[in-house]
Amino acid sequence: MAGAAVSVIRKERKVVRRFQEAGATTPAQAKSLEDLGIKRGVGLRRLRERAAIREAAPERYYLDEGVWRTIQRQRKRQALIVIIVVGALILIGLLIARLAAQTPRERIVDLGHPITASDPSWDGKPAFERSVVATLEKDGYAAGKIAVEEHFGTHLDAPAHFAKGGWTVDQIPPARLYRPGICINVTAQVAKDPDYRVNLADIKAFEARSGAVPEGAVALVATGWDRYWSDRSHYMNQKGSTKHFPGLSVEAVRYLAQDRRVAGIGIDTPSIDYGPSTDFEAHKVSMPLNVYHIENATRLTTLPPSGFTVLVAPINIAGGSGGPTRIFALLRQ
Repeated sequence: MAGAAVSVIRKERKVVRRFQEAGATTPAQAKSLEDLGIKRGVGLRRLRERAAIREAAPERYYLDEGVWRTIQRQRKRQALIVIIVVGALILIGLLIARLAAQTPRERIVDLGHPITASDPSWDGKPAFERSVVATLEKDGYAAGKIAVEEHFGTHLDAPAHFAKGGWTVDQIPPARLYRPGICINVTAQVAKDPDYRVNLADIKAFEARSGAVPEGAVALVATGWDRYWSDRSHYMNQKGSTKHFPGLSVEAVRYLAQDRRVAGIGIDTPSIDYGPSTDFEAHKVSMPLNVYHIENATRLTTLPPSGFTVLVAPINIAGGSGGPTRIFALLRQ
């Protein structure tokens, strides 16, 4: 359409030049189209419609230069408006593209296992049961009933789990469940010692590389132990009456909970206390300070040391000492 409009304007200008060259610019100087060498066409018709070409007498025409100058000024204004609008649109497009490039995008990582009856439990006994209440085929809708231990699958330990007066699940402030995350990776140490305990030196080395653990953060410990999740005997790694899997030392937990004042501590093993522990001494250090735990997490080894956010969404059990939970890491890309 733009090309057609330009073609019409060119034809109009050609007609105007003929009138000007012939001096047919007043009623007294009007001439016939034959004298002007002009054929009837879209250019002449448009000029007559806009009163730039007038008929002084039958078949005698002249150019009204005042009207023609007005048409030219209008076209210049229109062209300027188009240039301004197009320029503004281009500028807006560039700004949007720049903002889009600067706006952080997030990738969400699911850090939890789906619950199944065959998942590892602490004592080896079934800890989850789901029965069918209704089906689409029979009832027109699907529904089920579940029974589950509070500390089964990927779960949250509320501070009340080991601390008298500590927060129960429903008492944990929501703001403490959506926090900056850090991840301390000890897979190399665990590969040499399944009973490895993260110690203060590990945390100090992490801080030397990645900066201090932020107050209110969720500190995650990646051991890689979650790779055994589908094999209960290997995951619990029980020999005789003693379990063997990695955890955190009391000094490490005290530093995170007391000195760095973290909101939570998470790990991809059955407990933040290492397998051989029988007194759960690490729990007893953190939970009186209202620090919750995430246990049986997964995919922690895929996380960077920092620069992500953790979202914890436990079953909100009133008075609960814990509960199965969803947990996600939101990573900026």
